[in-house]
Amino acid sequence: MLKQKTNGPLRVQILNWAIHQNQVGIAKFVS
Repeated sequence: MLKQKTNGPLRVQILNWAIHQNQVGIAKFVS
């Protein structure tokens, strides 16, 4: 996570966070 400093780490972290939130939301919705 800290090694990707040249590829916009903030955008990557935001995307990962959004994907994680979506997965949690889907998991709660399905179960």
